[in-house]
Amino acid sequence: VDRELMGLTRELRLLGDFPPLDTHQMDVFYRYSQELIARKEGWDSIVAVELDGTVLMNTDKPLGSELAPINQPHVMKAIEARVPVLSNIYRDQYSGKQLISIAVPIPRGGAVRWVLEGRIDPDSLSRIIARGLGPGTTALIADGNNLAAARSRDFESYFGKPIAQGFRALMDSEPVNGVGSGLSADGVEAVSYTHLRAHETVL
Repeated sequence: VDRELMGLTRELRLLGDFPPLDTHQMDVFYRYSQELIARKEGWDSIVAVELDGTVLMNTDKPLGSELAPINQPHVMKAIEARVPVLSNIYRDQYSGKQLISIAVPIPRGGAVRWVLEGRIDPDSLSRIIARGLGPGTTALIADGNNLAAARSRDFESYFGKPIAQGFRALMDSEPVNGVGSGLSADGVEAVSYTHLRAHETVL
């Protein structure tokens, strides 16, 4: 999962160097961004944002659409800290979809000029963590609000819902990683290994 998120961050940084962004040729930038989305499994959309939250384009909407400013906490944090920031689960104000995204600051002249937000299809994260798991094993990713952001089994039933209380207590006591036992969200005795990344920077 870390590798996928770092790859998305790298691609957004490269996209931020695309000259049409500087020359405000948003039609060219928009088409290229859509082509990038089409080539990348698990990517939902790309949004280009000014520092005041003004949306220059959103690949999920026709270019030129009137779009309300963005003020999501992870976008604001990326601007302030000048580092990529991974979001918690949030509901997109345009489509109503629940998403996870990475906000990548794009600098010019030593200062942040724009933010490119790469929005991720949460189902793709679930497919990634399911790879190589043995029978009866369940893996999950929790966001900073202790909501299930990805799950290797029955993803649609659990996405966006609170994780099991026992797992939450383990993560509170071992904020980076830990091993413990408790009931899973479906009432099965389980052993949990946790590694939290939500709302941390993505290097």
